[in-house]
Amino acid sequence: MRLIVIGTILIQFLIAHNQNKEGLEWIMYQRVGMVHSDLFGEGASGYTRLKRTTINSFRDIRIFAHFFRSSNEIRIRQKSSRHFLTFENIYSFNTLIYEKSNALDMNLRYHFDQGLGIFVMNDSLGNLTLELGLVFENEDYLNNQKKTAYTRGGISVDQTFFSFKIKFEVDHYYQINERINLASLTRYQLLSEVTWYMSKNFGLLSGFILDVNREHKYYPSLFLTFSYVRPIDWIY
Repeated sequence: MRLIVIGTILIQFLIAHNQNKEGLEWIMYQRVGMVHSDLFGEGASGYTRLKRTTINSFRDIRIFAHFFRSSNEIRIRQKSSRHFLTFENIYSFNTLIYEKSNALDMNLRYHFDQGLGIFVMNDSLGNLTLELGLVFENEDYLNNQKKTAYTRGGISVDQTFFSFKIKFEVDHYYQINERINLASLTRYQLLSEVTWYMSKNFGLLSGFILDVNREHKYYPSLFLTFSYVRPIDWIY
């Protein structure tokens, strides 16, 4: 119930934003399919994303969910960015994430990330970005106030080849404050997706998501979904 409330608040915040509208574009992404985990077996996979872009700014909200019989993984992410000063290939960003995952043995993780990014490559067929930020996290948001600080370095690649689109992301979180219970929370997060577009709006997508930490055994989640993309004729 708390996640639904959080998602509703973020959506309202997103669509209420009304700054520069030059080059305004809204796009909705939706997916449904199946997921496999060596730890939890087979389950259902769902994803929805609402993206708003202009010439100078970017905002989106994503809800990413895997449901198993005895477990689930749910992530709500809201990100906003805009050109930094007058540099067209450099942007400032902030990201807010609420995440619940039995696979990572956490109740509800709160995550706030702020920093700068650069477009190493950006054209009509895709982009390559690098990001560097400062992160504050609470691993058990509902039960305690302890926060962990990290530096984050990330690389993201999106590229289209004919009717295929490839996406790959790697984020490295390096813990910079004292360890909790002597355990290091430094980790890598990996995401990989390949989409075959059967038409302009419909596609078949496969991929995996994985958290890598030396202190814990890690289990990737492999998913296969049908995807649907459509523009939205909104003016705000």
